[in-house]
Amino acid sequence: MDLSVLIVIGVQLAALGLAIGLLGTRIERRWPGARSGVILGRTFGIIGGIALIALSFAAGETPMSGTPNPIPGTVVSVQAGAELYKANCAACHGVDAKGGGPLAGTTQVPPPSLVDHAAAHPDGDLFYWIKTGRPGGMPSFATQLSDEQIWDLVNYLRSIERR
Repeated sequence: MDLSVLIVIGVQLAALGLAIGLLGTRIERRWPGARSGVILGRTFGIIGGIALIALSFAAGETPMSGTPNPIPGTVVSVQAGAELYKANCAACHGVDAKGGGPLAGTTQVPPPSLVDHAAAHPDGDLFYWIKTGRPGGMPSFATQLSDEQIWDLVNYLRSIERR
């Protein structure tokens, strides 16, 4: 789902909660037994809306979210990516890419399963995170890997992801 859709729905839900809160006394006068419904609607609307907005920001679009992979996912590219993965990523993400490498416990944020995680993000995000790193443990590979090598890694990750 597009993150901007989550933001729009979240804003609308929060606005509905605020409207119910502001109109609560009028609603209660019109329907005397509606007090608990007003409280529940207001609370659900405001908290649900804020949660959806927060979720959209936590999902973390990157500046490269819309960037397509310029390197075709050929056998040669995927094999190159597999070799790069073994040399640069397996120590933390595991040989099977499920997050249990020998260095997995040395980072503030545990390395995720790339088999599951890659499917949730576009190619541009994966490229960006490999190149720039992630707070809490994932280092930047900008100086170790060329852009083409990073795209090969993305192609490898696509070949092993759960769909």
